[in-house]
Amino acid sequence: RHFQEKPTSDLASLFATRKPLSALTLREQEVCRHILGGFSSEAISQALGISLHSILTYRKRAYERLGISSQSELFAIVLRLLTCQLH
Repeated sequence: RHFQEKPTSDLASLFATRKPLSALTLREQEVCRHILGGFSSEAISQALGISLHSILTYRKRAYERLGISSQSELFAIVLRLLTCQLH
């Protein structure tokens, strides 16, 4: 369901090297990786030591940059990129 079993470095590499994910700022990437790990916005806020409002802003900006409006669309982008890497 989530990408918790996938090594974090693999997701970090995917975000660093593959468009459209690489177009995100480092903080937006970090928030998105936590979302993919199944963390709630509150848990991400605690893990990163920043306010819940900031997390919501980073998520909103990331989704806008990616042209998406939901968490499921974020999962779809990552799954598509991972599938492309396997072929």
